[in-house]
Parts: sequence; C-alpha cells; structure tokens
Amino acid sequence: MPAPTTAFLKLAEETLRFEYLAGAVTPVAFPHTAGWRRLPDLVTAHTTYTSRLLLEGSAPLRLRPGECLCMGSNVAHRIEVVRGSRGVSRWSHTRFTILGSLDVFALLEPPPILRGKRARRIGDVNEELAEATRAGPATLADVARKKALGLRLLELVAEASRMREGPGAHLQGAQRLAPVFEHIEGNLAKDLGREELAGLVHLSPTRFYALFVQTLGLAPRAYVLQKRMQRAQQLLIGSELSVKEIAAQVGQPDPFHFSRIFKRECGSSPKRYRIQAREGLA
Repeated sequence: MPAPTTAFLKLAEETLRFEYLAGAVTPVAFPHTAGWRRLPDLVTAHTTYTSRLLLEGSAPLRLRPGECLCMGSNVAHRIEVVRGSRGVSRWSHTRFTILGSLDVFALLEPPPILRGKRARRIGDVNEELAEATRAGPATLADVARKKALGLRLLELVAEASRMREGPGAHLQGAQRLAPVFEHIEGNLAKDLGREELAGLVHLSPTRFYALFVQTLGLAPRAYVLQKRMQRAQQLLIGSELSVKEIAAQVGQPDPFHFSRIFKRECGSSPKRYRIQAREGLA
C-alpha cells in the first residue's frame, strides 16, 4: 500500500474542503432498494437491518445489522434490504476535496463495509450532522461544530482506507489543471469544449486530454457531466427551483434529456431524488 506523500498531506492541510449534501436518520423496511447508482460523493450509512450490497463486477456482500456501508465516489453499487428485515439507517452524502475540485476519494479507496466501533461512530457522526443541518447555524460555533463533524467523518473513513497507486501523479496533474477546474465550476451552464479547456493551461487538446485522464481517471467530458450532476443534486436538495430551471443551470436546456441523464448517473429521477433526500432516504 503506497504511503501518503508529503505533497499530498501538505495540500490536504492547506486546501481540504468539506461539503455536506444530505443525510438523516431513516426507518427502512423490506422491500427497499436504492437501485443501481454511481454517485459523485462519499456515501456512509450505519444500518440496523440486513441488506445485500451489490458491486459492479463483484460477488454480492452481506451488510449486517450494526455495520456501515461506505461507498467512495463513482462506485457503481446497489443496496437491497433482505426479506423480512427492518431497522434504521443513519446516513449521509458528503464530499471532500483538495485544490478546489480534486476528490479525496480519487486518492483514497475505502472498504465497502466498515464494522465494529468505527461503524457505530460513523453513525453517531451522521446523526449529529443531520441534526446540525436541520437546526441551521445560529452562531459561529455552530458552523465550526458542523465542519468538525465533517472532518471527524473523514478521519474515521480515512483510517480504514488505502492510498491508491500514484498519488504524486494525481497531485501534480491537479495542480496543473487547477485553472480548468475553476473554470468548469463557474461555467456549468455553458458549452465546455476540449479546445477551450486545453487553452486555459496552454496545452494541445491531445496532451490536455491525456493529462486529465491520468490525473482524474476520467475524460474531461465525463468530469464536466459529474460536476453538473453534483450541482444539480445540491440545487435539488437546497433550493425550490424547478427541474427545468435546474437543468438550465447545469447546461441541459432540455429537461427531459436532463432527467434521463440524472437517473442514469444518480439512480433516480430528479423529482424522486429531491423527495428521497428531503424524506431522509439514503
């Protein structure tokens, strides 16, 4: 297992950012499935019921009462509650980035199931995060507490994770591509072509594409789509904008096409996602 590099730790210390997308304490009973999904965030869920976890290309795993689901970003998975089982899920969807846009879990690989005291502690943190979000910040101390909870969640997951191969190459590429990440974040409603993005870092389109894939493990077009779906998730949870308005804000003028893409990437329609997030369904 490669050790974290000094450069990685320094960048994490200087630029680590935590975002809380959604979470709750939710009663769950058979029949229930989250459906196949590939989410652009970290999903953790401490459960008191039995379910099957299906991972793309792997044999099914059994998630037993008291254990914790832990899915890094963009891992295709499906959750099915076992017949006759019921209980509670203490869950959250969170995002941790460095350099503004580089997903920490592009560098760390967590195990899909966590057990024992660690699983229970993650459930406790998820429950506290959900409560802090419902209450909203009234003081600076409330803001600090929520951020501290997010960092505690990352600590618990990171302790059980392994470093992916070649973090140095990821970080060097991410530093070179930082202007591209910033431009994409600020222009999700616009067309974002490869030549335009390559020009921001003074590379040919071919060299830019190769560096981008080497750094993030996905093509620029796929990354732009991922950021658009992330923004759409945030707007669905945190605003009252219509699906049509949200589609336009993320560069999808056709709301029906947007809905199809969103369901493919996130596992449910935009309307259903909004309902699930607000009702607290993981």
